[in-house]
Amino acid sequence: MADEINAGESTQVSDREMDISFSGPAIACNRFFATLTPGGAMRIAFAEQRSPDAEPVFRSAIIFSMQDAIAFRNLLIRLLKEPEAAIEEAMSAQEAQKPDG
Repeated sequence: MADEINAGESTQVSDREMDISFSGPAIACNRFFATLTPGGAMRIAFAEQRSPDAEPVFRSAIIFSMQDAIAFRNLLIRLLKEPEAAIEEAMSAQEAQKPDG
């Protein structure tokens, strides 16, 4: 199951809703530009940059109400907690294996 953000609340989604969420294309993005709008919303633009010397190419943008932006932040924190801990653990193990200086 996955989570959905609706009116600032995060809830579980059904299998049918999950199918809908995968019905459109997904694009690769490795650049993000977040801004707060004068009207109190948050706009996140997604771009792809193929190399450090290349210009970013715009892919898409979304606008959240502030309530939904906060709910999205909370969802990301919850979903990424375990993967982040695993990455940090792997990096610490790799650092411990390096010979001293």
